[in-house]
Amino acid sequence: MIVKNIKVLCAMHETTIAEVERKVGISNGTIRHWDKGRPRVDNLKKVADYFHITIDELINDAESQILAKRL
Repeated sequence: MIVKNIKVLCAMHETTIAEVERKVGISNGTIRHWDKGRPRVDNLKKVADYFHITIDELINDAESQILAKRL
């Protein structure tokens, strides 16, 4: 679900997962591996901060929460 949420956020911000990884300073391909493993909290925080949301919003159905904020 986390990767799906990040894909939605990327689409909303007209960016890519690879660009987010570069801008927050995590390794290429890291985010895509989060569907199969557990992400580090510090990396989740970096991505959440990049999108100006909380970690909770990032991991819990970000699409509906974020869209509700913007309406």
